[in-house]
Amino acid sequence: MNFVAQYLTETAQTQGLRIAQLLTPSSLKELYQDPATDSRTPDFIALSDHGVIYTTGTKFAEHGDFSN
Repeated sequence: MNFVAQYLTETAQTQGLRIAQLLTPSSLKELYQDPATDSRTPDFIALSDHGVIYTTGTKFAEHGDFSN
């Protein structure tokens, strides 16, 4: 596990970010393009626990997510 993945995993546990799953570059290249060669593919995707919405203010709208 690289530094960024380790940091996100540890921070999620200590700060209570409620990250259910962290998609790393190796798992993302199976779903999308390789993040190392395609700048449109994110390096990581953090999937939150079901129902968690991160906001610092009022929620006006929500993007789609990985839920069914």
